[in-house]
Amino acid sequence: MKKGRPTTSDRLTELCKDESFGGNSDDDGEKPKDSNEVKDMIADLDAKWKQLDDMMNQCTRNMVRNFAPVFRRLANPKDGPPDPAKMNGRLAPASWPPPKLAVECSKLNRGELGGKITASEYLDSDEVLDKKMDLIAKLIRKSKHTCAYCGAGLSRGAGISDYATKAEGSVASSSTKDLGHPTEALPTAGHHILTALQKAGFIHSFVQQNHDGLPQKAGFPQRLINEIHGGWYDPSNTVVPMSGQLRKDLADWMVDVEEKTELTLCLGTSLSGMTSDRLATTPAMRSEEKDENGKPCSSCIGTGIINLQQASEDDEACVRVWSRIAKRNAMLANKLGLEYNTNPVAWPKDTDVFEVTHFFLHPLLFWTSCLICSWHTFFQILPLLIGPMAVE
Repeated sequence: MKKGRPTTSDRLTELCKDESFGGNSDDDGEKPKDSNEVKDMIADLDAKWKQLDDMMNQCTRNMVRNFAPVFRRLANPKDGPPDPAKMNGRLAPASWPPPKLAVECSKLNRGELGGKITASEYLDSDEVLDKKMDLIAKLIRKSKHTCAYCGAGLSRGAGISDYATKAEGSVASSSTKDLGHPTEALPTAGHHILTALQKAGFIHSFVQQNHDGLPQKAGFPQRLINEIHGGWYDPSNTVVPMSGQLRKDLADWMVDVEEKTELTLCLGTSLSGMTSDRLATTPAMRSEEKDENGKPCSSCIGTGIINLQQASEDDEACVRVWSRIAKRNAMLANKLGLEYNTNPVAWPKDTDVFEVTHFFLHPLLFWTSCLICSWHTFFQILPLLIGPMAVE
């Protein structure tokens, strides 16, 4: 049997057997090492070695997760039609028929970002869509931490245009209302259903690529929404340009959500290579990790992608849905027994939204500020008064 590399413990044990180790005192009078002391050294080194090994393994896993999507895109640029055998997701039975091509388009949906996916649109049959919604509802109930990762397609129905929809005669949901400004947009049924999912305890995090504030208008708690690319209504979180950098605290928050998410629902995004797409790629990869016995390494379920167009991570999706937003959201709400309100709600003023207080209208704040200013002014003037007195 071939032996592996000797461990630190093995080496120290062999060293202890050596008569010259601790057997006699050295010339400088140093006492021989006690056997218990040697055992403590071995235990300490073993613990440090294990800690280092764990750190190296974690670094390796992080590198694989970060670079694997890039390598997959290079190996499979998806510059052609989707593979019918993979169009329903890994958890879907092979007997389910693939979606049908609804609108063909030769234009690239995100060509400006170097993407190779066309803007063609596909639709599931009503029968398959109903089965997929049953499956997604089952996964949502099973997941201990579900993240909604949403792109511009979610807000298209509110009258806000997106980048990826380029097909003439698109079947994507769109509003006929002429907005004077995008900030006048009202939340769609999709936003209200996401809010209902959160209130029912089915959604735990919301990573928002859009800037429109429509989830908040639908009543989704601000404290759970990471507007990773900036927001129109938050002066401290301005919109991040393509060449810009993400805000560090929001990026750290995103990574924290990424690590604990068991199920990500990608809604209205083509996953065109943004840094935040790790919310989709990481759970997909974790769900496929197996131990040496072939068993799952974690309770991670994976990533569900819901979009009319192809996405870069379609082959890794646990469930892949091709449908209009309004139709699929209504079906999902029905499967989960949710009721939702389609009217905009007033933003809560207690915990979810920052409230600006009229400072001088509060007596306590007013007189406290006067006292502080008085003392500050007194100590600034005091040296000027003492100076001439000292000269005299």
